[in-house]
Amino acid sequence: MTATAPAPHAGHDCETWRQAREGPAGLRRPPDQASTAPEPCDPTSDLDTAEPQRAPEGPGWPSPDPHDKTWLTKWRGPTWEEAQKVCRYLTADGTAVASTPQDIWRLPTVEEAVRSMTRHGANCQGVWNASSGEASFATKPDKESPLWNPYSPIIYWWTSSQPNGNRAYSIDFNGQVYSRNKDSNLGSQGFRAVKSVGPTSPPAKAPGH
Repeated sequence: MTATAPAPHAGHDCETWRQAREGPAGLRRPPDQASTAPEPCDPTSDLDTAEPQRAPEGPGWPSPDPHDKTWLTKWRGPTWEEAQKVCRYLTADGTAVASTPQDIWRLPTVEEAVRSMTRHGANCQGVWNASSGEASFATKPDKESPLWNPYSPIIYWWTSSQPNGNRAYSIDFNGQVYSRNKDSNLGSQGFRAVKSVGPTSPPAKAPGH
């Protein structure tokens, strides 16, 4: 059963705009926002260094224009299969979709999505309970940059995790997890691709060693 999520609102506690420097479009600032940004803070700095890298805004992190007031009637969100396909074809820098599978990016698991949630620039210490299908947090998450675009109407993200063959989990910015039909194409639902960050390669050995 699909639950009703709260309406999106803009969180201003960690206005880093880091993602604006990583994608071709960047986060779209409202007209009344200043053109300068404060020093970035990293709400994922207290996470394990093995946490995946997230795609910049673009095909791997799609979103309707937050200034387009007609988006409710024009925007159709991707189904789970469509989101999976885009991730497979996404180029290494996350800014374009290739003509052949690249298999670099993917949807995050529900565990990764839960662990990534933040509030006031700090990680919320989320834990996913696979047995109950529920997430718990030390602090309730919020819709903050750089993890979310606080001005986007997107409030749900697909994950790769599936409770069964016909459904997949999605998560909202408050950390609530939903089991949805894979054909769901809510206008308020999108995704953000991730790619695994491997361990640093060991230094090459000198000849003869």
